[in-house]
Amino acid sequence: LSKGGGVYDRQSKSIRLSAEARKALGIKERELTPPELISRVLTAPVDLLWNGGIGTYVKASSESQGDAADPTNDTVRVNGNALRAKVVAEGGNLGLTQRARVEFALNGGRINTDFIDNSAGVDSSDREVNIKILLSDAIRRKSLAPGRRNALLRAMTDEVAHLVLASNYAQTEALSIMVTKAHERLGEHARLIRILENRDILDRAQEFLPGEEEIEERNRAGEGFTRPELAVILSYAKIELFESLVASDIPDERHCQSEVIEYFPERLGKRFGKFIGSHRLRREIAAMLISSSMINRMGPFFALRARDDTGGDAADVARAYAITRSLFSTRSLWRSIEDLDGQIPAQVQYACFYECIRMIRRAVYWFLHRRERYRNIETSIAQQRDEVAAVLTALGDSLCGWSRRAFERDVTDFRSIGVPAELAERIASLRLLTQVLDIAELARDLGVAPATVTQLHFELGRGLRLDWIREQIEELRVEGQWRALARGTLRETLGREHQALLRKILKQAADGDHGTALSDWLAASNARITRLKRTLDEMQASGQMDFATLSIALKEVGRLL
Repeated sequence: LSKGGGVYDRQSKSIRLSAEARKALGIKERELTPPELISRVLTAPVDLLWNGGIGTYVKASSESQGDAADPTNDTVRVNGNALRAKVVAEGGNLGLTQRARVEFALNGGRINTDFIDNSAGVDSSDREVNIKILLSDAIRRKSLAPGRRNALLRAMTDEVAHLVLASNYAQTEALSIMVTKAHERLGEHARLIRILENRDILDRAQEFLPGEEEIEERNRAGEGFTRPELAVILSYAKIELFESLVASDIPDERHCQSEVIEYFPERLGKRFGKFIGSHRLRREIAAMLISSSMINRMGPFFALRARDDTGGDAADVARAYAITRSLFSTRSLWRSIEDLDGQIPAQVQYACFYECIRMIRRAVYWFLHRRERYRNIETSIAQQRDEVAAVLTALGDSLCGWSRRAFERDVTDFRSIGVPAELAERIASLRLLTQVLDIAELARDLGVAPATVTQLHFELGRGLRLDWIREQIEELRVEGQWRALARGTLRETLGREHQALLRKILKQAADGDHGTALSDWLAASNARITRLKRTLDEMQASGQMDFATLSIALKEVGRLL
């Protein structure tokens, strides 16, 4: 014990406190009863309050002692707004009521929930069960001697712990990212709650989530959902998506089965991978892995919003997400951002993640709008991999005009907040993901070298000022679901017109001479291009680039076809 500390009997009439104890607890009293002392410990001005015991020690000021449903601790319990710790962590279950967590969070405290802080234990148990099922199959098939089973389990302890901690890191990271945009995403989170309620998946009152009036009050106050509330929303979003995917054909895709192999410790995957395909919980594991990844990385509303925006189902969204994640190596990108823990401010990391979310979502939508063409994850990745890689390599020499200026500006912006140069360039290039996909698809369809199509794509964008139109679309102010959908429609329309124009130009190339194809077409289309540029000049001079104006601009682009 540190100087002034002590161990005391809870049955004592009173306890005399040392000067050091009074200072640590931030109190002046020299003597307290045991219940009083416990209450002072709970409300001490500390960095971390760790609850590892059994019982409910904190309620909300609006709750009665009976609401805590723990009469044993009625004499020591305190209110959430009385806590002076910066962070509360719950090693035990039900240490605080949910309303107390929310009250503490609204007062600036940092807290998850008990099911988040204890999720490593649940994850460990799940993995233990799944590993034992696999080893039982191996024993039954004579690939593992029964006497070797326990030794093998012990040998994997550290690796399983690492896998569990990585999973928990991703989940709490997701909550931290959600909290940074809690007010901005308030309407989105509220809509998600309403959808889950309408589907009888979530009971708002039972989970102590705010009603519509309170949500509106928080909006006026510039507040969003608290971290404990977001933890509930995150969990229910995972449940909804998991159940939808288990009922689909996604878990049976070969790509998802390879993901299941990676779920197990490496030595099991190498030695018993052939048995994982017959694991009786393989479909559930596959659905859990992709649903957790989507919700953790893209936010709780991503899958449902993507379904509404594109008309796809949960399996379509999962398929498009898995293809995008693989083609653009997003896992290594996320790890690069996470590797900067402690080196750059967390808020900078969150800004990087939000840029990833925005741009990866657009790439996922690109595949969703073409979902009939990309029906299988593994096949789609194989079809696109080489062309996408070639286009990404060619970007540096091909960017020009507004596209290059926008890229260089983004790199500068990320560098200015402390992001290393290489990572800043990689994040800035995310803005080009849908254009990369357009180019790769066109190169494959026409059998033209990706580098050639890449160069012509950006030269055409500069020549017709399509890159300027794209910039104006991105600068539109968006508030609410419908404006966001409208901007997305403008973005997709421009991409479609850009690709269609380039397809037409390449098909008309004389004797397959793609080198002069663009200049020949520009010369032949001079009158129509002049009309387009005159229209864009007038729009730019007016300074009123809104949804209506940009719709007209895209109509003029369409005339060129």
